[in-house]
This record gives sequence, C-alpha cells and structure tokens, in this order.
Amino acid sequence: MAYMPGDVNAHKDQDVRLALHQMAAMAERCGYCIIMLRHLNKSPGGSVVYRGGGSIGIGAARAGFMCGADPDEETGIRRVLAPVKRNLAAEPDAFAYVLVADEALGCASIRWLGRPSTPRPPCCASGPTPIPAPSAPRPLRG
Repeated sequence: MAYMPGDVNAHKDQDVRLALHQMAAMAERCGYCIIMLRHLNKSPGGSVVYRGGGSIGIGAARAGFMCGADPDEETGIRRVLAPVKRNLAAEPDAFAYVLVADEALGCASIRWLGRPSTPRPPCCASGPTPIPAPSAPRPLRG
C-alpha cells in the first residue's frame, strides 16, 4: 500500500476507508479517475472481491475488474479483463487482450481483441469458487 500514509493500517477497514475517502474527495475536486491495482491472496475459493490483500474497505470501489487467462486459448498468451464488481451501472462486457512488445518504447502494450468466447473465465467469477471436498477416510472394519 505504497500510496497510504504510514499511520494507516491497510488491514483495518476504518483506516482504509478514511484514507480512500480523502483520495476520492481529491479526485472529485480535480475531475480525476483513480485506478488501483490489488493483488489476490492465495486462499482458494470465495468471491474475488473478498480475496484481495488488505482490508475489504479497498473493495468499496465503484467498479472492479480482474485479469485472468482465457480458458479457451491454449498458448496461455491471451488474457481476459472481466468485470467482477459494479454498483453504478449495468455490467460491462469482458474484453480479451494480449500483451505485445513495443520496440519503439521498450515496453509492452495492450492489443485489444474484442469479446472473448468465454465472457468470464473461472478465475474472474464473482461468485463463490467451488472447493472440492476432501475425500473421507474409509471406515475401519474389524
């Protein structure tokens, strides 16, 4: 949480919401849109909205998107940007993309490919991800 002041605990909802409120007020005054990146934790299952690092207060954003591998593409190069949260408008479409080398700038750029055949890859699902139940031990007989 590099943008948070040192006295803000990124795992305390109240601290995070206060810091984000101040940032939102600045964005409103200036006419800015703030984009935040958030990494998922390694816990399997559950909604991706709740799997981000830090406080759920970070999830108070108006819209949330997730990038994931396109399950219909075998090389693992194509990705999907899919909506996982929104509270101001209807759900937007997902978009497929690939990263391509930009020799002139010495970095990568995004080539948008349109709508993917699978609108929401499993990794981007906003509902609970099923976790397989462990197999039960066989009863002892004797």
